[in-house]
Amino acid sequence: PPAAPAKCSPPLPAQEACAMIRCFVAFHAALMHLSVLAVAGPHGAAPTVPAAATDCDGATECDGAHSLLQLHVEGARDRVSCAPLVAVLEHEPLLGKSANETIQLNLDAYCSLAKEASRRGAKLLVTSEYGITGYNPAADRATYMKLSVDLPPTVENPDLNRWVPCQSGSAAAPEPLRRLSCMAKENKIAIVASLVDRTDCRDHPDWPACQPSRDGFLLFNTNVVLDSDGAYLARYHKVNLWGESWMDASTSRQLVTFTPKEIGVKFGLFTCADVIYSWPALHLVEQGVRHFAMPLAWSNEMAQMQPLGWVQSRSRVANATL
Repeated sequence: PPAAPAKCSPPLPAQEACAMIRCFVAFHAALMHLSVLAVAGPHGAAPTVPAAATDCDGATECDGAHSLLQLHVEGARDRVSCAPLVAVLEHEPLLGKSANETIQLNLDAYCSLAKEASRRGAKLLVTSEYGITGYNPAADRATYMKLSVDLPPTVENPDLNRWVPCQSGSAAAPEPLRRLSCMAKENKIAIVASLVDRTDCRDHPDWPACQPSRDGFLLFNTNVVLDSDGAYLARYHKVNLWGESWMDASTSRQLVTFTPKEIGVKFGLFTCADVIYSWPALHLVEQGVRHFAMPLAWSNEMAQMQPLGWVQSRSRVANATL
């Protein structure tokens, strides 16, 4: 364990700010020992990760900038043998010479990683925020406009009405969604992935962002969920943006959940900075949801913004798996 932060002497009035900074820096140094990969079980406990993988045990394995972590889903329907596994992907996005090349390169990487997660017995793969398009805080809106796709809404009651973009062959399924659907279907694993959804402003004339001076579109930081048979289960537009000036914040008041058929447990869905706010995370908890999938692109920053701390505290307060 890291050494305890140095104790600060009672500050004199003129030294108060300096003393606070000394304590803060020492506290931050201790926190830097925490893992970048933020996963927490009920009550904020870290998941147990055995050294080697078996049919029922999780494992970690690093390969360059990609790593998988698998953990048990508590409360899943199969309590007699072993609980289903969820694989969490940490991924450094690959950047191509064009927007389409960037998307295809990262989908290619996802394909091999989904196969590996399925081979280890995982039933759900949660990938990272901006993992397909790349994350660049210095980019402008035009950059993400080129990386965006027109994602269709999910069908009504997707658990019963199974629409599989991989089998569709229609214009309603943009290429990235179709590839994710085929990836999930071929590997028999549900996938949560992050894309940029482009919506025509003519469908939302009352939105403040749809002003004549704008480009005529809304861009949403979006999670999509494909089930293990390739069915399109869920689409979620991020509400609480964080340093994403190129995106539009969703104003939807609809809580998004999904139930992978191979797991049989309902998951709540949100993204990164959403975990800090009451909507939608805590409202999902109030609805009885106790398992969550949260793609994120969160850097280790100041002590109060360490991702692992937020994930563990939210998990502990809600008695939930995040």
